[in-house]
Amino acid sequence: MNRLQRIASAYKKASQLDYNEKFMMDREVLQFFKDMERNHGKWQQWLEPTNTDLKREKNLVEGEEYVLNKSTQKDLKMTSKLFGSRKEADKRLDNWMKGEKKAVEQLLKRDGLSGFSVEIDEFPSSYTPGGYGYGITLTYKGEQAEIEPSGYYYTDDGYNFSDAASSYDWAMLLGDESSPWADTYDFMDDYVYDGMSQWFSEAGSFEGDEDKITEEAKRLIEEAE
Repeated sequence: MNRLQRIASAYKKASQLDYNEKFMMDREVLQFFKDMERNHGKWQQWLEPTNTDLKREKNLVEGEEYVLNKSTQKDLKMTSKLFGSRKEADKRLDNWMKGEKKAVEQLLKRDGLSGFSVEIDEFPSSYTPGGYGYGITLTYKGEQAEIEPSGYYYTDDGYNFSDAASSYDWAMLLGDESSPWADTYDFMDDYVYDGMSQWFSEAGSFEGDEDKITEEAKRLIEEAE
């Protein structure tokens, strides 16, 4: 399955979710919502007991059945679709790659190096869990060189999500491993991808590797002659 197929599959799955399934308030889930309350307020803003006799209870009752209220179901579905589509993330990355391509072309032109095709794209060989790598491919008369600038690598250490979970209830509901909806679809993949796109659009740069780029370009010229 290629990158576009993975994105389409994730979006389709995220789009089909309604978050309307009932769940049992077991000990683990109860602890999760106690943590939610410490960060985001009382449980009544997200949940409804299926037993109407419990609606006046101030505290969650272990062993009882609950369901997300309609407002929370709607919010989580919208958030899942937003992250699952990766539309904004891909837009950021496309704009960043176009800008970097232009910058590399200007660098080569500045040094009197012409006749090159420049491409900026993902370098899967650079991946580690939670990591994304991009690179520069120079092509000159059929000869190619691949360059991986140090500023073209991103890895997620988990701190970004920890901050989000403490700030936004949707992040905790969708991404916390103790949440009843953590396994509904792989939200964290989409969340990390979105954070990666923001990082590259703001900080991804080949600065510091200019000499490496021009040296590779000169090598290609020598090999083609």
